[in-house]
Amino acid sequence: MYTAEQPSAMPVEMWTVQRKVQCVLWLAKFESVTNVQHEYGHVYNEAPPHRNNITRWDKQLKETSRAEGTVFPKSIETPNVRADPFKELRLESPTRSLVMEAPKGVEINAEAGNMEATCRTELRLESKDGEIKLDAAKIKLPRLPHGSYTPTGTRQKVFEICVCANGRLFLSQAGTGSTCQINTSVCL
Repeated sequence: MYTAEQPSAMPVEMWTVQRKVQCVLWLAKFESVTNVQHEYGHVYNEAPPHRNNITRWDKQLKETSRAEGTVFPKSIETPNVRADPFKELRLESPTRSLVMEAPKGVEINAEAGNMEATCRTELRLESKDGEIKLDAAKIKLPRLPHGSYTPTGTRQKVFEICVCANGRLFLSQAGTGSTCQINTSVCL
């Protein structure tokens, strides 16, 4: 078993990017280089990096958002990823997909601000066995197409949401009964 008194025999270039990032994550968690070194020795059963290396990797990651590229050829596991206070945290995959998985759920929470999900093509929300719940005082669908039905009389600003057989939604001006009729221009 490794003891803290043993010198680090591994040259600086030999630590993998994953182990460097793990050291930085532990430093954020423990807030002590000595505790990082103890955790490293315990987990990997080998001499830890010198404290100067750990602080340098932490500084590199904070200044450049990259720890030698921070490219992970495989997956990375960590209990916590966080940004410094008042700094933005970005998880991105510029050429492939980004997957977050957990057997008991994935929570995305913005306590004091907005949350945005943007994509170039399709945004899909899917629940295999449950439901999708939109819980808000207002739900806006500003670009929802309008159907062609127009009731007689004055034009009102009350609409009903209609669903095509293929799942597409459109608005139809409300009447005394349902005004949803298959709209060929929207439902195709």
